[in-house]
Amino acid sequence: MNSGQLKAEAIKVVRTRLVADGWTDLTGRGHILIRRASTDVLERIGLSLGLNRKDRTISIDPFVGVRYEPVAALVESFYKDSQATAVAASTVVTGLADVCAGQDRSAWVFAGTDDLGNAAEAVAGALLNAGYDFMHEFHDLDRIKQELEQKPMSREYSDSLAVIYALEGDLGSARTVLAARLAEANDLSAPELAAQSRGFVERLQEHFSFRLL
Repeated sequence: MNSGQLKAEAIKVVRTRLVADGWTDLTGRGHILIRRASTDVLERIGLSLGLNRKDRTISIDPFVGVRYEPVAALVESFYKDSQATAVAASTVVTGLADVCAGQDRSAWVFAGTDDLGNAAEAVAGALLNAGYDFMHEFHDLDRIKQELEQKPMSREYSDSLAVIYALEGDLGSARTVLAARLAEANDLSAPELAAQSRGFVERLQEHFSFRLL
C-alpha cells in the first residue's frame, strides 16, 4: 500500500470501532463522527493523519470536541455566509494528543500494514477513554465558559464566549469580548473577514437588544 492507501485503511479501522460504540459517521463531511449526549450537547471526533517525511511513518492525530447546541446555533445564525457551519462546529475542541499529553503515544504511529491495525486500535481505545473523559467534562455550560475564558481568544472562541455572556445577561463581559472582536476586525488586512466580524457583532447586538457603546 502507498501512504494514501495506508491512511485510508487506518481511518476505516478507527471509524469502524467508533461506529460499533454508537458513534455516527458524517459521510461527506470529512472524517467526522458525532454522538448525541443530550439535547444541548453533541460530542464530535475528527480523524486526521500526518506523514513524517523523514522516516515515512504515519501518525493518527484525531481531535475531540463538544458542540453546545444553544450557543453554536446562535453563533451560526449571526453569520450570513457559508463559513458559519465551520466556524461553530465545536464550542470546545482539542487534539487527542493534548488530552493524552505525558502519555506514551508511540503506539499511534505506524509504517505499514503490519502495525497499522495495532495503531488504529490504540487510537480508538484512547478516543473511547481519555477522549470520552474530555468531552464529558464539557457537557456543562459553566465549565465551557470557564475553559473559553482561559483560552487565547481565537475567532471561534470569542464568538462563543460573547454569546454565552449575552445568554447569561452579563452584557458587560459580552461588550468587552465584542469590543476586542471589532478591534481585531479593524486590524485585519482581509476586507471580507473584517466584514464578517462586524456583521457578527451587529447581529448579536440586535438579537440581544443592546449596544456596544
